[in-house]
Amino acid sequence: MEDSLAKVETGFLDGMGQLADYWGYNKVVGWIFGLLYLQDGSLSLEAIAAELQVSKGNISINIREAERLGMAKKVWKKGDRKDYYEAEPNLWQIIRRITRERQKKEFDFAMETVSSGLAGLERVGGDSKQVRFARKRLNQMSVFLKSANAIISGLLSLETLKGAAVQACPVRSRLPGRKGD
Repeated sequence: MEDSLAKVETGFLDGMGQLADYWGYNKVVGWIFGLLYLQDGSLSLEAIAAELQVSKGNISINIREAERLGMAKKVWKKGDRKDYYEAEPNLWQIIRRITRERQKKEFDFAMETVSSGLAGLERVGGDSKQVRFARKRLNQMSVFLKSANAIISGLLSLETLKGAAVQACPVRSRLPGRKGD
């Protein structure tokens, strides 16, 4: 039984590492999150390093990134001076934070690319068919990127508002007016 559990855990950690890599982060960040997520309690840096067979220095650097992304949080243990960490159990919170960060980075880059292209066309000048076509396409992309950015920002805001509303007004197990009231 233990052998199969170890295989499941290893597969999960590998998957989290690949996911982190896909999103542009170090695989070790994903491994750390995966390890902590499957723990019923907290782990020290030393324990994380030993479990993942990665240097303590590497773990120290990547745990900071996991904290910054909201994937892990430092916890205090009474009477112990070591740093301990737990995974953030709220997956939506992690996804929102990563999406917000990636959105800003990627959309800013895309908008700068389009703006640079439009400025380049102005420097080229002229009104040839090719210049008009390129200007039209870059303007279309600019409108699309601004719209997509606004939609994603709106969705992220709605999720934030929803979270605040749920915390302010906990959902009742049964709503008034529903069948059975």
